[in-house]
Amino acid sequence: MESPLSLTQSLRQRIHVESEETTRAREKASECQDETRSLKRRCAKLERKLQEKDTAIQFLQDQQQVRFPLLMHETMRSLRSLEDNQGGSTASSTVRRCEMLLRRFSELAAGAMRSRVDADARIHEYEQQVIDYSAYLTQTAATNAEDRWNVQIAELYEENQQEKLKNEMLNECLRDQKHAKAKLMKACKHAKLELQAVQDSGLGLMLVDIEARCDSLEKEKARLVEELQAERSRVSQPPQRGKQEDEREILTKQLEDLVAESSKWEGNDRSMLWPLLSVFTSQKLTQACVLLCSQIQFIKRRLHALKQLMRAYEETDSVDISLLDETDWDHRDAGSDAAARTCEEYAACLSRDVSEAAQSLAELQQAMEDVCARLMGSSCALQ
Repeated sequence: MESPLSLTQSLRQRIHVESEETTRAREKASECQDETRSLKRRCAKLERKLQEKDTAIQFLQDQQQVRFPLLMHETMRSLRSLEDNQGGSTASSTVRRCEMLLRRFSELAAGAMRSRVDADARIHEYEQQVIDYSAYLTQTAATNAEDRWNVQIAELYEENQQEKLKNEMLNECLRDQKHAKAKLMKACKHAKLELQAVQDSGLGLMLVDIEARCDSLEKEKARLVEELQAERSRVSQPPQRGKQEDEREILTKQLEDLVAESSKWEGNDRSMLWPLLSVFTSQKLTQACVLLCSQIQFIKRRLHALKQLMRAYEETDSVDISLLDETDWDHRDAGSDAAARTCEEYAACLSRDVSEAAQSLAELQQAMEDVCARLMGSSCALQ
């Protein structure tokens, strides 16, 4: 069995030979067409000459038919007049003249007949030439038709070979696309499972709850500080005499109550923050935060790789599976700087990472849907 390379080379050689033969056939057809046009012009010239000869012969025949009876009539009239005028002595001379005129007329008639026979012979010769040229034109037309059929057959053969090559290339592209599609679907399925595992872990909800608690405590503390500053500003104003003394005592008492309440709220704030700080500094929460950070970084890297894969597929219409190779990614240790962070920094970092992870998750799901839709459309188009 011949290899595809040798088969392709042989097909190219055959196509080259057929193209050369087609070129020669086209040149021959153009030459035949030129010769046919020249023969048609020559036949037209011969037909015009033949028509001119026919016209001249017809004119001579008409002239002969008209002039000969007139001459005979004039001759007989002249003879009768001579007979009447001269009498019997001149009858013999008149007879001789008549005989001479008759011989002359017979010679003229014989000459006219010979010219007519010659004209008929030339007409027959022209007709034979026209018949020969017509036969030659018919044969040339048949040869041209056969050459055209050969040219069309060669063109159809060349188109058939090109279509076969195109079909082979399309089959190879289809196999590559199916293989790349299978790999990409496998990678998308794996990424979807990992994202589902991150969603089911519950770390995001825990961080959202902690962030909400911290925000509520900060708001309560800010409100108490504002109230305390307002009361202090009111107390710092210059007192008035009379009734203002009583108001001052009332304000002083209210201020003391507010200070006591503020100290109470500060104690409550500390009592609520210390368990949170102890939880943040515990080993389990640190490990959970490190794990969450590593998962978030992994999701970001996977999203970046899938975006590059989609961009390459849109630009080149081919899939580079090496972009999904996890060994080439930059794995960073999320827990290397965990000890150097404070609890507030850790909470802010986790809150930011959770929001970025949610956004990355939405983008990754959208990218996966786009990839699946694109692959299904490509498969339908190829089928």
